Amino acid sequence: KLDHAALQATTELSGGQMKLLEAARALMGKAKLLLFDEPAAGVAPALARRVFDHLRRMQQETGMTLLVIEHRLDVLFEYVDYVIVMDRGRIIARGKPAEIARDPRVIEAYFGGTGVGEAG
Repeated sequence: KLDHAALQATTELSGGQMKLLEAARALMGKAKLLLFDEPAAGVAPALARRVFDHLRRMQQETGMTLLVIEHRLDVLFEYVDYVIVMDRGRIIARGKPAEIARDPRVIEAYFGGTGVGEAG
């Protein structure tokens, strides 16, 4: 929620607040498909989850399709139904988050040989 920041200039909003504002602004256009380019970039993990909570609620309330480009797979996997993973412009894997998290190509490309949530 951004009610408390309604009278602030956008330059005074935090990175996470800006992400929420961008999502709200996108909703006003009544599009059938919304593209979000790294909505969790530059925000703390807890705030990234809030951003994704809002995106999920928005999708459930409107029924619109959300296409999310995101490098933070640990957060993304909690919220999506289907994942396409690209490496250097090529699709290397596609499927449900649980499948992608175990895919050796994804593990190598994004985690340097360790799985999601593993230290390394």
